[in-house]
Amino acid sequence: MSNSYTGRRLVTPQIASVQPSNSGQYIASSVDAFMQSVGKDIIKQSGENYGFKIRNQMTDNINKISTQNQDNLELFQSSLTKYREDLLSSIQKDPQSRLFVDPREISAEFDVIAAPNVKRIYERHKTALDNDVESTVLSTIDISRNSMLSLAPSIYVDGSSEEDINRQMAINIINQQEGEFSDNPADRGGPTKFGITQETLKSLATGVDDISQITKSMASDIIVDNFLIKPGINKLPLSIKAQMLDMSVNHGPENAIKIMQRSMGLKETGKLDQQTLDAAASIDPNQLLDSRIKFYENIVKNDKTQEQFLNGWKNRAINAASMQARAPDDIAFTSAQAIQTHMANIARSLEATKSDGTPIFTPKQKQTQIAATRDSLFQVAAKSWIDRQPNKLAAFSQWKEGGVKIAFPDNEGNIMNMNIREAMSAEVRQKVDADFMRAIKDDFFIQNQIEAREEKEQSIRNKELRNEIIVRIQKGEDMSRFVDAARSDLDPDDYIDLRKMSLSSDPITNADVYGSLLTKAYNGEDVSAQARRARFNDRTLSNDKYSELMSISKEGTGQTQDAIEEARKYLVSNLPQGRENSMEVSQAMSEFQENIDIFREKNGRFPTRTEAMEEANSLLPRWTDTMFKKNIATLPRPMKLPENMRDSKVLKEIDIPTMEAIRKDTQKEFLERYNGDAEAVAKDPYYIREMKTIDNWIVAISQRIEREKAIAERKSRMER
Repeated sequence: MSNSYTGRRLVTPQIASVQPSNSGQYIASSVDAFMQSVGKDIIKQSGENYGFKIRNQMTDNINKISTQNQDNLELFQSSLTKYREDLLSSIQKDPQSRLFVDPREISAEFDVIAAPNVKRIYERHKTALDNDVESTVLSTIDISRNSMLSLAPSIYVDGSSEEDINRQMAINIINQQEGEFSDNPADRGGPTKFGITQETLKSLATGVDDISQITKSMASDIIVDNFLIKPGINKLPLSIKAQMLDMSVNHGPENAIKIMQRSMGLKETGKLDQQTLDAAASIDPNQLLDSRIKFYENIVKNDKTQEQFLNGWKNRAINAASMQARAPDDIAFTSAQAIQTHMANIARSLEATKSDGTPIFTPKQKQTQIAATRDSLFQVAAKSWIDRQPNKLAAFSQWKEGGVKIAFPDNEGNIMNMNIREAMSAEVRQKVDADFMRAIKDDFFIQNQIEAREEKEQSIRNKELRNEIIVRIQKGEDMSRFVDAARSDLDPDDYIDLRKMSLSSDPITNADVYGSLLTKAYNGEDVSAQARRARFNDRTLSNDKYSELMSISKEGTGQTQDAIEEARKYLVSNLPQGRENSMEVSQAMSEFQENIDIFREKNGRFPTRTEAMEEANSLLPRWTDTMFKKNIATLPRPMKLPENMRDSKVLKEIDIPTMEAIRKDTQKEFLERYNGDAEAVAKDPYYIREMKTIDNWIVAISQRIEREKAIAERKSRMER
C-alpha cells in the first residue's frame, strides 16, 4: 500500500512538517488511518440509517396490529407475540441486520413501543368486560324480578277466594291443555280456541259470534261459569276438581260426570246428585284417570278416523290427573317459596365482581336493589288485590286497617304471614294509597256515567209515554186510570200534570202568555214552572200549547246538557292521558262542574254550547301545565342537565334545542372516556340509559308543544 501512495500530494499540515526522508512511509500510514476513520463513519451512519428504518417499520407494524385487533384481546396478544418472534428471528438470520442492529436492543425497544398500545387495549377490554358483566348481572336480576312480579297476584293468604281457585284452574287448562285457534276437519269438535268450540260460543250470550275473536279472559269466564259451576263440578273434592274440570271442557259436563260415575260403579246419570257427591269424597284420582282413558279408547274403537288423536288425548288425561286445585293458602305458600328462590338468585347476582376482583355493586347499591325489588313486588301485589275488589270503598277500609295479608319470606328465610301494607316502604305505601283513591274515584265516575245513561234512557221513555198520554187526552179519552197505572214510569212532575189534565177540561190559550213563554223557551230558558202555572193555575194555556212549551223547554234543557257534556268531553280529550294523570283529570272535571253550577246560580240558566266550551278552554292551559310539570318531574334527570335547570319551576321551560345540546355534551363526555372510540361508547349501558332519558324528555316536550298548538288552533276556530 505504501508504494501505491508514493509521489501523491495528499498533504495535511501535520504531514508537511515531516522530514523528506520519511515522508513516503508516513503518508502511506496516514492515508490508511484516514480511510479507516472515514470507513467507520460510513459504516456507523449506514447502521444508524438501517436501525432507524427497522424501528420505523416496527412502530408502524405494532400500531397496525393494535388497530386491527383492538376488539379481540386474544387475537391482539397472539398477533403481537408472533410479530415479535418473526422480527427477532429475521434479524438473527440476516448478516447485514446483525452487523447494524443488536437484537437485544430491538427487543427492549419493541416493549417500549408496544407498551402504550397494550395498556390501551387491555383497559378497553377490561372496561368492556366489566360492562358486559354488569349488563349480564342486571339482566339476570330483571329476569328474576319479572318472574317474581308474575307471582305477586297469588301470594294472598286471606285475600283469595274460591273464585280465585276456579279461575286459576281454568287458566291452567287453557295454558297447558288447550291451544290457540284450530279447525282440524277431522276433529269432530269443529273450530276451537282456548278449549271453547264455535258451537258452544253460539249457545252462550257473550256478545261475540266468531270463536277466533275470544280472549283468554273470556274463555276462562266461560269455562268457570258453564263447565265448572253450572254443572256443580265446583262441589267436588280438591283432589279431582281440576281433573274433572278438564274432562268437562274436553267431553262436556254430562259426559265428564258419567265417566266419573262409571269409575265408581254408579248409575250413569250425568248429574251430580248427592249419591255421586258422597262417593266422590273418597275417589282415587288414578281410578278416574283409567276410566277416562277407556272412554277415549272407546271413541277410537267406534270411529277409526279419530285414532290420530288417541295419543294426544291420553297425554292430556295424564297431565290433567297431575293437576290439583289448591286452596288459597296453599297457592300463596307455594308462590312465596318461588319468590324466596328468586330473591336468593338476585342476592347472589349482586355479589358479582369486576375483572380485577372488586365488587360491581357497593353495599348501599345492593341494599337499594333488594329494597326496590321488594317494593315492586308489594306494589304489583297490592294493585292486583285492589283490582279484584268489587266494592273498592269498603275494601279501602280493610286495606287501611291492615286486613290484607300475604305469604312472604322474612329476613331469616321463613315463610310468614305479613300485613302487606306494613311490609312495604312508606313511599310505596303512599303511592298505593293514592292508587286506591284513584280507583275509588274511577269507580264512582263509571257508576255516575252508567246512572246518567240510564237516566237519559228513562227520560226518553218518559217523554214518549207523556206525549202518548197527551195525544189521547186531546182526543177526548179518559186517561185518569191509565195515568195512575203508568205512575212508576213517569217523571213525578209529569204524573201530576197529566193527572190534572185527565181530570179537567182543556183551557183556551192566551196568545200573549203563550208568545212570551215560547220566546223564552227558544232562548234556552227553562219555562216549565211558568208553563205549569199558566196551564193549571191561571188556565191560560191549552193542553196542546202547554205540551208544546214543555217539550221545547225539556228539549232545550237536554240540548244544553248535551252541550255541557260535549264541553266536558272536549276538556278530557285535550288533557294529558294515562293512569298517572287520572287524579288531575278528575280534579279538572270537578272544577269544570263547579264552574257550571256557579254559572247556573248566577244566570238562572244553563250555559249555551259556546259558553260551556269557553269554560273548558279557560281550564285547559292551567291543568295542562300542572300535569306536564308533574309528569316531567317524574322523569329521571339527564346527568348533564345544568344545576340551574333542575328546579321544578324551570323544568317546564326546557325546550328541544336545550335537550339536543345536553345530548351533544353527554356524547362528548363518553367519547373522552373511551378515547374517541364511538363503538365502545355505543355499547356502554350508562350511555344507552342517558340517551334513552334524553329521548323521553324530548318526547314529553314535543307532546306538550303539540298539545298547546292544538288547543290554540281549536280556540282560534271557535272564536272565528
